[in-house]
Order: sequence, then structure tokens, then C-alpha cells
Amino acid sequence: MRNIAIARNACLDACSAPLAAFIDDDETAAPDWIASLLHAWSTSGAQVILGRVQAIYEAAPAWAARADLHSITPPRHADGSITTGYTCNALIDRTALELALQDVRFNPAFGRSGGEDTIFFHHLHQRGATLHYCDDAVVYEKVPPDRARLRWLLARAFRSGQSHARMRQRAAALHGVPVALAKMLLLSVMAGWRLAIGQEWRRPVLRATLQAGIAARFVGIRESRLY
Repeated sequence: MRNIAIARNACLDACSAPLAAFIDDDETAAPDWIASLLHAWSTSGAQVILGRVQAIYEAAPAWAARADLHSITPPRHADGSITTGYTCNALIDRTALELALQDVRFNPAFGRSGGEDTIFFHHLHQRGATLHYCDDAVVYEKVPPDRARLRWLLARAFRSGQSHARMRQRAAALHGVPVALAKMLLLSVMAGWRLAIGQEWRRPVLRATLQAGIAARFVGIRESRLY
């Protein structure tokens, strides 16, 4: 059965080193990638280091490269702290997180939908892990033609919203739905305004779709299968 969460758990189980680094199989690391992660780990005091993912657009429409919606920036909470992460460019201090890693694993239920890494790092953060972002630790990812489409980006944004809602307390659903819908409406208006004046409108559309995913998950719609 194809399930990326099972493979990532196997990596954690097989690893015996004090540090573990993750990178996706369709990415290429910069020459100083691991050195930059290690430097950030040794100087920041964080137990998880997240690097930058820079998309490469070789066979994509001009708008895709211009908008650069495939590159990954660090997720941040309102207070500025990072509360979740991703496995496409990460370093984990297994020694410091030994107790947490006995319980926290990638959930196979999300191995085909995506979002298993978002939930994994969020649970590590809940158990006391500090996450730090290092802009110098860069990996490059070519965008295949089937993903250089707005339809794919919208599907990913919707599923990301569902993952975000799952990380929040169930009690938040009561006010989370109207808040998400209000944000979705505001972002839709912003997208329409940008389109009217000739500015980039796709980013607010994707953010509105993420809010739609949040609302959908809060009302019980299960995660979309993206992979």
C-alpha cells in the first residue's frame, strides 16, 4: 500500500543517529544545505530546524514562475512562533525529543491526502519542541507540469486548510466556521479587486480556498486525497 506516512515512520524507527534530516525525493539540496541546518541547530537551541524550499519552473506557464506559489515559507503563529512544519526540508533533534518521539508519529490516515507532516510537527510543538526557520538551508524542487496549474494549487490549499482545522481544538469549531467563512469572503473580494486593477490575484484566491478547507473540516468533511 502506497502511504508516505508509513515510509516516514520507518525512517524514524531505523534512524540511530542523534539528528535526522528529511528531504523529499524530488528535491535537490544546495551544497551547503546540511551544514546550514546544523549551524542553525547549534546556534538557535531549537529541536527542529526548517529550511527553505525554492520552486524551479522549467515547463510551467509564465504566471506560475511570476507568482511563485509553489515555494514554501515557514508557517508562523500570530505571536511569531512556529507551531508546525514540513518534511521537505527539516532537521530533527532525536535525542532532545526522544520522549516525545515515543508517542508522536506520522499518521497513516493522512498518507494519501497529505498533511501528515503538518500534524506531526504540530504535535511535537505541543510536547515542547521549539521550531526554528533557517533561510540559508535551501532545497530546490522542480514543478512538474501537472502541478503547475491553478487547479492543483487550489486542491492543495483546500487540503491544507483541512489540516489546519484538525490541529485546532474541537471546541474551536463553533466559532471557527464563521471566522473562516468571513475570511474567505474578504479574501475573495481582495482577489476580485486585484484582478480588476491587474495585480496578482491568485494568492488571495488560494488563501480563500484554505479558509474554505478550514470550514469544511470543522463541519466534518474529511481530508481530500491529494496524492
